[in-house]
Amino acid sequence: LVTAEELSRHDGVQDPTLWLAILGEVFDVTKGERHYGAEGGYKGFVGKDGTRAFHTGHFNTPEGLTPDMSGLPDAAHLAIREWADFYGRDYAYVGKLAPGFYY
Repeated sequence: LVTAEELSRHDGVQDPTLWLAILGEVFDVTKGERHYGAEGGYKGFVGKDGTRAFHTGHFNTPEGLTPDMSGLPDAAHLAIREWADFYGRDYAYVGKLAPGFYY
């Protein structure tokens, strides 16, 4: 299990590794530093569970970078699950985020 505090430290600054969470699953995206590092377009995802932003595209706002999917259409849930599957295929799985928003 990974705490939110531990996840937040893996932001490329406090710790050189880059972790993000989606649907409460934490992945090490360090190998994608050009996308998730300080100059990357997806840097807002690092160090937090930004599940909602995978649908809304609000990568740099607190409203978007939240695990809360309330009010999103059913199709968005499936699309976000597909994003989580992508991370599971392409990046190292670290663990579950605890306490979990989804369980």
